Amino acid sequence: MIAQRYKALLDKKNIMALAGIVVGVLVIISLLYLPPKKAITKDTLEYKSLQAQLSLGYQNLNIFQRNGVTKKLVSQKEIASVIDAITKEGRKLLLNFKSMSRQELIEADASYSLLPVQIAVEGDYKQLGLFLGALEALNGVLISVDSFQIVRDERIFPKLLFSLTLHIYLTKG
Repeated sequence: MIAQRYKALLDKKNIMALAGIVVGVLVIISLLYLPPKKAITKDTLEYKSLQAQLSLGYQNLNIFQRNGVTKKLVSQKEIASVIDAITKEGRKLLLNFKSMSRQELIEADASYSLLPVQIAVEGDYKQLGLFLGALEALNGVLISVDSFQIVRDERIFPKLLFSLTLHIYLTKG
């Protein structure tokens, strides 16, 4: 009698119905469960990445604060005064400015942009070193040297011709 019941359960119709139910459940799981699970996994990875970036930013900020860094991003309105301060520092050191030109703004990030300023000056190594130190010491302005080149020109010997590209960090907005 038990054998007959198992035989009836193993009937082709029942096996097909059972297989259909299993396939249906798998389809429902793949349609309803897997896409949100993938999205949640992706969002979790992005969240962890942003958390790591934020943590690194806080660490850098703490380092800057401990070292007494008082630099900041300047606004578009302050560009002229920053460039004036750069030229004043160079003139204090008796550097002879040959040219200074603002380049096209570089959109670096959603929160800041860079203003490249190309400068050509005549001077000696000591004057250049003191000038770069003065740029670093400029109060409240974040400036970096992107590139520089030194050319020896026989016409101005013993002085040298220095070409620098400075980046002035600007706030957006």
